[in-house]
Amino acid sequence: MERLKQQLQAEKIRFAENEPLSAHCTFKIGGPADVFARPETEEQLCRVIALCKACGVKYYLLGNGSNILFEDAGYRGVVVDTTALKMGIGFLENVYDAVIAGAGLKLSALCKAALDSSLTGLEFAYGIPGTVGGAVYMNAGAYGGEMKDVLVSVTYLTREGEIVTEDAANLDLSYRHSIFEENGGCILSAKFHLKRGDSAAIKARMDELMQK
Repeated sequence: MERLKQQLQAEKIRFAENEPLSAHCTFKIGGPADVFARPETEEQLCRVIALCKACGVKYYLLGNGSNILFEDAGYRGVVVDTTALKMGIGFLENVYDAVIAGAGLKLSALCKAALDSSLTGLEFAYGIPGTVGGAVYMNAGAYGGEMKDVLVSVTYLTREGEIVTEDAANLDLSYRHSIFEENGGCILSAKFHLKRGDSAAIKARMDELMQK
């Protein structure tokens, strides 16, 4: 663990020691993580994982913490905070209204950005308290919609350390399931296909579902 911390410091990757996990999940429970890493770029995220593997330290990828129960004993290893990633949202308006979002982005922020661009298709996700990465990982859904309905492709880090982009059709997306539950991949970003819509109607639907 000491070697890992030295490497993180040398590469200027932010981290905290003995960070209480109760501060990072919605249930507000859980003891300290030995190391709580906060990579700010995809490159840093990939390095944290590579360093953990090289040092023989187990790690856990954490998003919004809205579906997590941490033990009072804490976590003996590295918890990686993907919400620290600074990759935001990219709109590819000339490519079938495609949107690319970083894994650590909150779903609510993505939905608001789509609304601002009058893009429909993500209204169902507005009230889901998670990140893009977590939502893709479990094919999150609500009110008749699922991530697989709008997902085009996912870029992720494989267990072997290679960055690949895979079409949604190859991700075994089913009820609350994706291939990432088996292949150990770390989701970096996702591309979505939305449609042009009426901003007032989109907002009304988002407000309705949030109220529910």
